Amino acid sequence: LLLVLAPLSWGEENDFYARAAKAASNDLKILMMALDVYRLDNFHYPSTEQGLAALVWKPVGLPVPKNWNQGGYLKRLPSDPWGTPYGYQNLDGSIVVFSLGSDRKRGGSGFASDLQEISSK
Repeated sequence: LLLVLAPLSWGEENDFYARAAKAASNDLKILMMALDVYRLDNFHYPSTEQGLAALVWKPVGLPVPKNWNQGGYLKRLPSDPWGTPYGYQNLDGSIVVFSLGSDRKRGGSGFASDLQEISSK
């Protein structure tokens, strides 16, 4: 039995990207909800340096989370559909959670577009 693997056709590639982008978008919403609960408990979001890891492990450094949930806010940190950890930035209280997309680089367009969720102060 000979199995031949053909490259994805344009329609299949487009469908794959749409499913991957939807999965990443759902993950970003879940991460943002967990960050909002973290903020409700601790009166601030984690710093950029503390990052998304603050949702799983009690962060060190400033700002100190005074009411950190002993069970964490997530059981583990997901990776995006392309196998890359999600990114996080806290810019003076406005936060962004993002995926670099299929090209794993900032920017991009089409199938390589970045995806993000933004929350402001």
